[in-house]
Amino acid sequence: MPTTPPKPGYQWVLKRTTTQETTIVPDGYRLERQPRYIEERVQTGWREKTVPVYRTVTENEGWEYYTVQVPVYKTVSYIKEYKNVAIFRNGVFVGAEKQPVFGSKRIQTGTRTETRRRPRWVTHEVFSHWKTVREPEYGWVTVQDGWEEPQLVSNYVSKSVPGWALTWQQEPIPWQPGTIPEWLPEPYWLADNERPPWISESLWYRLPLDDRQAILREARDAWEKMLEEQILSDGAIDQNMPRELFETLRLWEDLPKEMWVTATDGIRVRKTPSADSGMQIDSLEYRKSDMEWTGKIHVEQENGRVWYQITYVSGGEAITGWVAGEYVARYVDSGKRGGEPEDPARETYGYHEGKEAWRHYLDPDSSAAQVLKLTYLFAAVGDLDYGRYTDEDYHPHYNLCGELAVMEAVGISLEEGLKRFRDYVSAAILRDPRATTTFNHLETFFEAFGWDSGYHRTDSNGTRLKEEISNGHSTLALVTIDDQGELNSKGTTPHWVGIKSIEDGEVQVYNPFTNKIEIYDWKNFSDAWANTPGNKYQYQFITAEQPDG
Repeated sequence: MPTTPPKPGYQWVLKRTTTQETTIVPDGYRLERQPRYIEERVQTGWREKTVPVYRTVTENEGWEYYTVQVPVYKTVSYIKEYKNVAIFRNGVFVGAEKQPVFGSKRIQTGTRTETRRRPRWVTHEVFSHWKTVREPEYGWVTVQDGWEEPQLVSNYVSKSVPGWALTWQQEPIPWQPGTIPEWLPEPYWLADNERPPWISESLWYRLPLDDRQAILREARDAWEKMLEEQILSDGAIDQNMPRELFETLRLWEDLPKEMWVTATDGIRVRKTPSADSGMQIDSLEYRKSDMEWTGKIHVEQENGRVWYQITYVSGGEAITGWVAGEYVARYVDSGKRGGEPEDPARETYGYHEGKEAWRHYLDPDSSAAQVLKLTYLFAAVGDLDYGRYTDEDYHPHYNLCGELAVMEAVGISLEEGLKRFRDYVSAAILRDPRATTTFNHLETFFEAFGWDSGYHRTDSNGTRLKEEISNGHSTLALVTIDDQGELNSKGTTPHWVGIKSIEDGEVQVYNPFTNKIEIYDWKNFSDAWANTPGNKYQYQFITAEQPDG
């Protein structure tokens, strides 16, 4: 049977339910041909880029000198020919003779070296302008390139198999005539074991304690007998009867009448005590409390469901209607008048205050503060699936050290913190009593509160770790602990702790196992941290920074 309490007005019932399981069974063989694929390089598009354009320029950069061999010439005479010349003596022709005719010419007699100069021309490219060009882009794609050879493979089909299972379910408690339903309130003085209104205060406190207790026992017996005789004996309840009877007995003013909404999704107000949606006249939001019970009650005989008639003011108008009893509660705090409503409005903090600070959710069989019954917590916050936060043996959750270390750093209540983890990180981890958290889980958890988070490494002296702490950042480390929850290098259990300060060789840590601040010397802390399973690197830690404002 589940260890968590059922909803008000309900009880746990073991029910046999029909199930349908789907199984895969073999159904012969078939030929199957698989496509064959290849990788092919294809143009996937175009890309534009800007390239420079250059032009060619030729420039005179001075003179260059060079030597050449030039020929040397001279002019010489030579006999070109002979001619006949007449000879006269004393005017008398005496004969003729040949005489040579000379000419001149230039002939090369050798060479000489001569130095000359000429202009030196240089051609180079200079930037002209920019232009945009398009180039094709290529990539690899997988394309079908035929078919593989057919293969004979087994054929399977799905088959539905009927079955049944026993499950615990919540059902309304049928009202039994002759019993006192819990929805009939007791007078304040009787519920709180205080002075009955017909005895004066001066006389009451002069009576011995045993006499006062005997008077209250007799009063309670008389109260229950009166209810059974006047209201419950015939097996039916007149919805007008409770208030009329209480007024006749002058007890109406002593009854708690103010009520509040316990359903987190709010409730519907009906014109009549019926779930018929056509009878809805209004809706009320979670924790609304300025409404009063009129004294009228209706009980559905077929299922025991209780309806209360309430009255309240909305928009300056008085509204009277009926609400289902499982979604409202009397506005009391531990049986006293006024105050704040109890569950599910509880906010539990108590960090650093030890195990007892979380007594509402503790597992009595465990010495560790971090071992909590999440079914109790999620029932308190109005989660209708609270029964899923355990396993089939109704174990508590053993490994909440990571969640608690983050919540202590952020400064959030247990209820709000674990709701945030459920909604933003993993409900599955909270529903598995032995599930643990990793670096990624806790980073995401910090970010669910708007914090900046990441993980880092440091050296064996903790240099980076000390810098993060001095900058006001919250830091978490995964260390090893022993069976008593103390940091110990010989321990075998990975465990998240918050590092609060490092001064004078001493490390102050928040240990969720004990829910206390503990102090270790640096060597013991470092040894328990160095080789913890789950750390990808030595001296790895998480840091988180609170958002501005």
